[in-house]
Amino acid sequence: MTWNRISPAGFFYKTTWKSMLCSDTLPRTPTAYRSCLRHKTLWLPGDSTSIQFWKFLQQYLNISYTGTSEKHGPRIITDKKFNFSIIWHAHQLPFYHGRHAHNRTVNLAENAILDSLPNATQDIIVLYLYVHFTLVHPDVFRRHVQKLVQSAKNLLERAPYVTLAVRGPHAFYKSMFVKRGVASYWGLFYTDILHEHFSVLRNRIVYVDFWDMTVAMESYNIHPNAHVVEYMVHNMMTFLCYRNIETQV
Repeated sequence: MTWNRISPAGFFYKTTWKSMLCSDTLPRTPTAYRSCLRHKTLWLPGDSTSIQFWKFLQQYLNISYTGTSEKHGPRIITDKKFNFSIIWHAHQLPFYHGRHAHNRTVNLAENAILDSLPNATQDIIVLYLYVHFTLVHPDVFRRHVQKLVQSAKNLLERAPYVTLAVRGPHAFYKSMFVKRGVASYWGLFYTDILHEHFSVLRNRIVYVDFWDMTVAMESYNIHPNAHVVEYMVHNMMTFLCYRNIETQV
């Protein structure tokens, strides 16, 4: 159902996002999020916008972080009481690190993450490739997506309790690459590629669509502001938590 391409995918009513795909039954509380994540690892690989998701959850769930100072080094937070972790890794090249040189060994291919997970895993993985790939030919993006699809197939066959999601492109109008205009133009084309290649798995993988949400909220910068990120994260969590939520103790 999440792959259905209806437009609009939702709307805002009194500052609350109303999805046209399904009802939001997940309470917008740290308790509900912890219950969803209990005994699992949430993987949020990607770019700096994925770090925004990671940071929001770290602050919202009040989990301390004393990790690496490497700008794009891996980040992990752990809630020992509820036995869950949230991990961010910089995705594979191409990955523009900015003006200063950074250690490229921090980059980790998302298909390699899928291949490394054990058969009994109940982890939640949100796959995301987008902004950095707008600097190269779309065929490069397509090849990486094809690798992801094959690794996703293999993982789903051997790990029936894993939760896989694909995060789609978001709309933005200004970035370090484009100073004005519709900077996210390629997002619509990359959305087509994601839908094309993941179509064989659409009944087994969640698609998290942020395009209409970020258009409706007029998300101007490549990095959505904190208010937009809050709504994006909750929308993501409502889809990731479709399995039964354990009762808190």
